[in-house]
Amino acid sequence: MNEKQIIKLIGASIFAVLFLWGVYVFSGYYSQWQEKKAQQEQHTREQMAEQYMSSYTEKLQKTLEKAGLEGVEVSYQYDKYSGSTPEYDEYGDYPFSYSVEFTCVKLDEIYNENKSYKEVCNYMKPAYDILQTSQVERKFLNYKNDRNVVVYTNVSDKMDIKTKAGWYILTKEGDDEYILTDSKRQQLYANEAEEDDYDDADENDEDDSDASGGPVIKAGGRLMRESDSKDTSDSDNDTTSSKNTQKKKKYDPYDVYDYDDPDDFADEWAEEFGDGDYDNGYDDAYDYWEEKNR
Repeated sequence: MNEKQIIKLIGASIFAVLFLWGVYVFSGYYSQWQEKKAQQEQHTREQMAEQYMSSYTEKLQKTLEKAGLEGVEVSYQYDKYSGSTPEYDEYGDYPFSYSVEFTCVKLDEIYNENKSYKEVCNYMKPAYDILQTSQVERKFLNYKNDRNVVVYTNVSDKMDIKTKAGWYILTKEGDDEYILTDSKRQQLYANEAEEDDYDDADENDEDDSDASGGPVIKAGGRLMRESDSKDTSDSDNDTTSSKNTQKKKKYDPYDVYDYDDPDDFADEWAEEFGDGDYDNGYDDAYDYWEEKNR
């Protein structure tokens, strides 16, 4: 190999190295540009979702205020569980999940003034009915290229309102039966239950003493005989127990009395008690069954 051939070979090698180095540098810059572009687009989509939620909760707050719920505050927060969702779904849309939260210290005032959960329930009813027709479960926001930003909210048939004293949770069964519970799923008030109690009282107005002449115990607005008394017949106890069980079945929001085994109940309701987490909610559901079936 002569000197000229060697020089050409060296020049070609240098050119190849420089070319490959240039391609590498360019690809690095291009990759960074692509990543930055993707981040900017994601930021744009996040802004679209945030702007929608800000407007949505503001309008929802005004709607609830018009329904008579004074001092209510509606807020939202990005659902941490949505972090596991893909950047885009099977339709090419971009999903965002949010939780809508309600706060109203006025409910504490209502209870403190009246010492009655009935008044709290009645105060919440109009807002509850409006809420069920005003909540939006899913909203499509036009993004580009026939793709959408899809905003999901935690729509449910419950109305959870936080106060300084805790939580009030209102649900509805049928057309007109409202049930008020606390954060531990303990029933505070059921509007039809009280009517049944007064019916029981009317039936017993003529007899305000037990067979032995002892006093009648009044509990929760219902006239009750001393069920622990040995003078009370077994048939009376069975009847009273049956009535009480029927009432509990009717008004328990989780139908706990339909389950004969706590494991069956906990397996069915674990996710509900755990806010979507089966493992966290199983023990709470189990304890709830045991407490209700003591």
